[in-house]
Amino acid sequence: MPRPGNILVYSFGSSLADVPPESAFAGQAYASATAPTPEETEIGHELGNQIAERLVKEIQDTGMPATHAIPGSPIQVNDIILRGYLVSIEQGSGLKRS
Repeated sequence: MPRPGNILVYSFGSSLADVPPESAFAGQAYASATAPTPEETEIGHELGNQIAERLVKEIQDTGMPATHAIPGSPIQVNDIILRGYLVSIEQGSGLKRS
């Protein structure tokens, strides 16, 4: 495979509404049937952004090009697109996640 021109990493989605219709995850009921509260939605978006930023940094640390993408980011031939979705968010100890 040729080296990618750029790796576009989108913020990880935190609700079913964040899944684009062309995704294999669209319409799947992986998340809770209960709608998230505004606070949970905000936390999910913050976590999704943090995950994407960290992933971009880790990819760049390998010497490969990566960008935290936003909707409408230009895509070129040989670019790779990474999208992720948080299936659940559970509060817990930071020590357990280290």
